[in-house]
Amino acid sequence: MSVKKLNIIILLIMLCAALTSASSFKLGGYYRSWAQYDYPPSRIPFDRLTHIFHAFAWPESDGRLAYDAAFLNPELLQKAHQVNVKVLLALGGAVNSGGFAAMAANDNARARFIENVAQFLQTHHYDGVDIDWEFPQSATDRLNLVKLVNELRQKLDTLSGDLLITMAVPVNDWYGRWFQFEVLKNMVDWFNAMTYDFHGSWTAHSGHNAPLYSPSPQVDACGSVDDGIRYLLNERGLPPEKILLGLAFYGREFNSHGLYQSATGGDVTYGYADIVALIGQGWNYRWDDVSKVPYLINSASAKLITYDDTLSIALKCRYALDNHLAGCMTWALGHDQLGDRQPLLQKASEILQIWTDLEESPENLLPAQLELHVQPNPLQAHVTFRLILRTKQRISLRLWDLNGRLVATIIHNKEFSEGEYSLRWQAAGLAAGAYIVELQNNFQTINQKLVLLK
Repeated sequence: MSVKKLNIIILLIMLCAALTSASSFKLGGYYRSWAQYDYPPSRIPFDRLTHIFHAFAWPESDGRLAYDAAFLNPELLQKAHQVNVKVLLALGGAVNSGGFAAMAANDNARARFIENVAQFLQTHHYDGVDIDWEFPQSATDRLNLVKLVNELRQKLDTLSGDLLITMAVPVNDWYGRWFQFEVLKNMVDWFNAMTYDFHGSWTAHSGHNAPLYSPSPQVDACGSVDDGIRYLLNERGLPPEKILLGLAFYGREFNSHGLYQSATGGDVTYGYADIVALIGQGWNYRWDDVSKVPYLINSASAKLITYDDTLSIALKCRYALDNHLAGCMTWALGHDQLGDRQPLLQKASEILQIWTDLEESPENLLPAQLELHVQPNPLQAHVTFRLILRTKQRISLRLWDLNGRLVATIIHNKEFSEGEYSLRWQAAGLAAGAYIVELQNNFQTINQKLVLLK
């Protein structure tokens, strides 16, 4: 067999393996019906998603299915289905879960609600239902939730289309004790882990909204993404392939002089796009290398905002893959709109290898053709970029700020031969803070965070 033929066979095997891997991960996003005027379906990058949870309809105590007058959105379902993205009807939520307990406790109301949901799914061509009961609060609620899901599962199984049931769930025992996971896992297709809101107005101190890891045991950190996933896996026995890790595309503001200090507030939230616009406007960027998330400090007004950026989102998606989870979900789509870019969603889809058109992401199908190493980092005046190129190729090297603005083009579409290159660059005229270094060829993009000190 010739070397050329052997290389073709190896490439085909790699392509098949990559396709199998990519298709196995999920990336779901909650689409807020009340945000559809600022973020219509035409702005959703459906090729970056596998599932959409259309939020929210809700149960009335007598079993009626309720939703706002402007909730129905045929365009959302049409555009999603055109690229094989499934849309689930999300039920409840933090504001509209009040009817669950009474409805689930009454046999007639429960049966009526299930019929109403089934009819709604069929009429409007949804692919399933996401139950977001926030939250059951008693042993009675726990049993009635099982009844509701069991009977709903039986009803949906009689309909055509392999309709899904998913469930948004807490990640600690405060509310998690009222979920009978050992039974529910046999009826629910997967669970959307709400791995965020670890700090807020309910805590006496400031802290990260969604830390990947907790700080030292001496700090009352109120939990982390890792703690929450370990709770579901180890304490509650959920299989990893039935867990989507929750990604927060928003942050929280505290009145506080620093992280894990006495605080008020925590009830004001901002989308990612609003947060990054504050950087340099009295707000200074900080990175917590223990919890692996960023935050902003405004010393003049004694305020702190905790949130997620592209780096922390990438680390969480990698965590999901390393722990063999089914993928990730986000609250909420549209929070990261920066002009025509949605950087958090894009980063999540890149890590999870979510795409619908092979031609759009060939970098996921080929071996890495380039590497980027940055030293020193943090830097004060000069930085050296070490580039490793495994083939002859054209590359570009750019620097972006955290608002998504291009700061510098260091290399523009220049052809290099295979080899290793070192480029020393002076960061003259740049303000102290965090930046993103982007190395790109026709098939691959590498992003690294760069911190400039003054």
